[in-house]
Amino acid sequence: MTFSSYGLKRISPQILDHSVVVLHGIRQTRDDIQSPFADALVATAGTDATIYTFGYDHTQHLDSSGSKLARELKDLPDGRIDLVGYSMGGLVARMAATDGPDVEVHTIVTLATPNRGALSNAQLTNLGQFTKGVLNNLISPLAPRTNGVNDLTRVPELMRNRREQMEQNKMSPAARYASIPALYYNVNRSSFTFGPSIQMNAVQAAIAALNLRKRLIEMEKSHDGIVTEKSNEITRQDTHEWAEFHLSVPGPNDEPSRCHAVIPACSDNDHCSVVSDPQESDKVAELVWILLQEPDWQELKNPRSPHYNRIRIDLHP
Repeated sequence: MTFSSYGLKRISPQILDHSVVVLHGIRQTRDDIQSPFADALVATAGTDATIYTFGYDHTQHLDSSGSKLARELKDLPDGRIDLVGYSMGGLVARMAATDGPDVEVHTIVTLATPNRGALSNAQLTNLGQFTKGVLNNLISPLAPRTNGVNDLTRVPELMRNRREQMEQNKMSPAARYASIPALYYNVNRSSFTFGPSIQMNAVQAAIAALNLRKRLIEMEKSHDGIVTEKSNEITRQDTHEWAEFHLSVPGPNDEPSRCHAVIPACSDNDHCSVVSDPQESDKVAELVWILLQEPDWQELKNPRSPHYNRIRIDLHP
């Protein structure tokens, strides 16, 4: 990634007072997330929002990348700001939204993001290998341990620390949080099946060659080859867990502040194809936009909603 690939890039033709910033995953650039996923979001949002992509250095600490995004958010037009983060990008989005009291983010949508961390060495191998350089690291059983990758194994600790910092400084989190998983490796599919993306197929071959197949098979289903749904979903509140999103509060009419949303396409996609397959990206981008546009996620569970039979929603007040 070159320096010119960092920072905000507007990909919508118009500048409006509703800004949506899309963040890429590990070992990607903002151009990688633009096509086809962010471009599909532009087409879906139309003239209702301006879509931006944000490029960051995945080797740096998550809080450092989050601070850089938070600074650039201040340059956006006055109005509503939403963040959509894929994989590691979802964690950077969470860091940016809680970087300081002068950062106000309305909604964060995390896509295939390990929101609860707990990645194994096999998963870190996948994360280090699944993009363009997938064949570069096959001789190593572990992903390169950069600051960013190390942070992926410490997400619960990092977010607990961030929560404590917010409470001390009387800061508020984003108004709403949503999570969307990719669930290709579900209970109805064999544990070691080649998936829909070339990248993840190469990772599967690498896992087998490195005798790490057992670790992949032992991953709790459902998962996308890297991130389990349990780690991705943001509505559960375990007794031992303390994170910044727990500080979000219901809306004035008891609108839920957290939701976990799944569509049939989630079960057809792995960690890569959920944003890299043109047809599937359209479906996921549409779901993201529905979540951003709906002021009360409870309505998506209403039989009268046009999305009632298309979206499965779990909510937390």
